[in-house]
Amino acid sequence: MLRFIRRLDKKLGRPIEMLLRYSVFLLFSCYYLLVAFSTRIEEHNGDIPRKLRANNQLFAVSTWHGRLLYTGFMVRRKLGGSFVAFNSPHLDGQMLAWLHLWFGIKTVYGAPNKNPERGMMNLLKYVKKHKCDLLITPDGPKGPRQRVKRGVIAFAKISDVPIIPFVSVPYKGVMLKSWDRFVLAMPFTKIIVLWGEPVFVDKKADKDAQTQAQQLLEDRMNHLLQEVDKMAGRETPAPAPYKSEI
Repeated sequence: MLRFIRRLDKKLGRPIEMLLRYSVFLLFSCYYLLVAFSTRIEEHNGDIPRKLRANNQLFAVSTWHGRLLYTGFMVRRKLGGSFVAFNSPHLDGQMLAWLHLWFGIKTVYGAPNKNPERGMMNLLKYVKKHKCDLLITPDGPKGPRQRVKRGVIAFAKISDVPIIPFVSVPYKGVMLKSWDRFVLAMPFTKIIVLWGEPVFVDKKADKDAQTQAQQLLEDRMNHLLQEVDKMAGRETPAPAPYKSEI
């Protein structure tokens, strides 16, 4: 019976599949907005991004993919201003882009694993035109977990935009067994957010200097992740091995 339904759905243009997808998205949207408007935020080192703002310096907020879900509304609530997120065009990226609209965050789509240069150039054009800060996930959209990709450093170099590490953890939540160890917060909880010192990449940085900046950002983000998880009494997932290490 299930096979027959699948065949019929495919022949009709997959209306059943689309209905299920939109139903799931509607339920998830209700959950997301409930969390966004019911949680309290405990911020640490918030003077770091505010100092850059005071000097009219644009910056990129960098968070791991497993903790990205609530980053948008948290930075908007704490900092205000204009932000643009760099998302994949996959369904989950489109869903997050729609949710970000509730908080005035625009989205630029790119496919980092397929054409990173094109995605980064689209992002650079948008930032130059609209003068806004960024939200990025240096290990997205498919990992490896908690590893910074070179494209993020290349963008920082050509754009002259510093990268600020940003991590968060809810006191009450669930960590999924996904590749990124995605964390879902419970409504009416408190979320701890922790800012790290920015990483600057000189426009004249050679390959070695870019590699050092890549490692520095990765180390700072993972160190902050351990700190913030310790505050909430949560175990920190280990970074995934590089493909060459598997």
